[in-house]
Amino acid sequence: LILREAGKQQGALVIVPEQGMQLQAAALEGVSQLDPQKSGIKQKGVLAFRLLQTPWNLALKIEQVDPWIQVTSLQHATVTEALVKVAANLQYQIENTGLKTFRVLVPTNAESVRFQGELVADFLPIAGAVTNGMQQWELKLQRRVIGQHLLHVTYQTLMPEQAAEATLRGVQAADVNLQRGFVTIQSGGRLQVRVEAPPAALQPAEWQSIPRALQQNLQASAANFAFRIVEPSFQLALKVDRHEAAKLLPARVHRTTFTSVISDDGVMLTHVRLEMFPGDKRLLHLTLPKGARFWFAFVNQSGVWPWRDQDRILIPLEQPSRGDAPIPVEIFFSSAVGSGGVRSLDLELLAPKFDLPLEDISWRVHLGEKWELKKWTGTLQLEREQLAAGAALDLEGYLQGEAASQREQTQVAGKMLELGNSALQQGDPQQARRAFQSAYGLSKHDNAFNEDARVQLHNLKLQQALVGLNVRQETVAGNTAALGTRFRDLRGAKDVNYTQQDAKELIERRTADENAALMRLAERLIQQQDAAVSSPSAIRASIPAQGRVLTFKRAVLVDTWADLRIALEAKASRTASWMTRVLVLAGTFLLLALVTRARGSSSSLQETHEV
Repeated sequence: LILREAGKQQGALVIVPEQGMQLQAAALEGVSQLDPQKSGIKQKGVLAFRLLQTPWNLALKIEQVDPWIQVTSLQHATVTEALVKVAANLQYQIENTGLKTFRVLVPTNAESVRFQGELVADFLPIAGAVTNGMQQWELKLQRRVIGQHLLHVTYQTLMPEQAAEATLRGVQAADVNLQRGFVTIQSGGRLQVRVEAPPAALQPAEWQSIPRALQQNLQASAANFAFRIVEPSFQLALKVDRHEAAKLLPARVHRTTFTSVISDDGVMLTHVRLEMFPGDKRLLHLTLPKGARFWFAFVNQSGVWPWRDQDRILIPLEQPSRGDAPIPVEIFFSSAVGSGGVRSLDLELLAPKFDLPLEDISWRVHLGEKWELKKWTGTLQLEREQLAAGAALDLEGYLQGEAASQREQTQVAGKMLELGNSALQQGDPQQARRAFQSAYGLSKHDNAFNEDARVQLHNLKLQQALVGLNVRQETVAGNTAALGTRFRDLRGAKDVNYTQQDAKELIERRTADENAALMRLAERLIQQQDAAVSSPSAIRASIPAQGRVLTFKRAVLVDTWADLRIALEAKASRTASWMTRVLVLAGTFLLLALVTRARGSSSSLQETHEV
């Protein structure tokens, strides 16, 4: 650029190359080269010149610069029953020039291949580009990228049925200068993966050494194996072991307590108490010892109607009022456990058998005070032996115990009523119904409180019936928009959670006549349901806690229908013989005679002294 009117012209020339271009000064005439950084230009590849005279000439040598690409990867493989799922993060570091296309190699048997990234526009396999069992894919970006770029790759390979081996091949970034990284393997389900001989391309590593930036969107923390990649093209042979599925218990017994009282003639009355989480179990199966007599059962302190299926007794269970608290199941039965005599007892105690494993087992055996334990064997361990002085067994003591039990039940019923009201406010009517049901069953002895619990339970049943009728009618009519978001989403579910405001809005959508008709229908349904369910009442037996108490313990009984047995041999405490009694009586009379004579002699000496 020459200004014609200027007598002298000077200045500077800055030449900026495009990415991927490198410039060099070939010939200089009338210019001198400068350091661009002294002029405040920090961009790489820029040339700066000072103009010394006009005219001037500058010849440049232009070279195409190849990009420098470095890839750091984390490849996570999850081995399942029928698939090997692979997810990989490829962290690109691009220098010198930008890239608009990537090329990646994945196994030829890979299915559902997906590439995800911030600028990924499209990806397709390149036809005919197959090398050593690896298919080359081309990814097109929305624009050129330089610097760091994260690419996420996912695919899966099928495994033959009951296959004992699998091969894992590494994802490779094509046309790069350097690739390094990590690979992790995780087994899923009932599989166990073994790596017997890793290839030289992989070196064992710790999961903690994997950079956090590579772990994005990858659940590699549960990996069973971790390796560092030395060569990107590796083949890792995996051994697969399949394990049988463990049967899931429908319920869990948290604590087991047996309390038995044995008479001198070998008859035993036993109180069984199970604290259990019922889960999905609806019937508790048990068998009593041969010849035993079943008395009654209580579930959550309320009487229930059990029934028999051949030699098994089935006790109906219920869901707990609180999800974090177990429900008590109590059983009373009596049985003959051995022969009794005046001087000895030979007993064999057998516990009921259950269809569940038992935990924290304790068995308290009460014998008469005169019996001394001589020998015991069985499946439990004797923890301690003590004498317990119990209260007198009479009508007054029984009534006092019942009064104390009723006061305790009233306190529990009050808590259940509060829990039910709280559940209603939180929008959980099913939990509230169970709590009101428990409060109603526990307060039968308190008429006022029981009536309050009954009314609240009845009102909740009516509300649930009305909500169900409204939801069903609107669904059949096809008017699902009137149900609102909550009831429309849950209209196909068995249990629907809703707040009191939701129920009020749903019911008030109808006219007064429609609601009155639905109310009569709901009342009829509830009356039929209540009439079909009976609440048995049983007299709770009072186990006398007195005499010699033997406490046996066991931590767990794993097998179902397993025996719990204790064999006892006891002897009566020895009493004095007839000859010993005569000698003791004679000694007593002799002692009394000596004391009387000593008193007489003392009186005579005192009278002589006075005279």
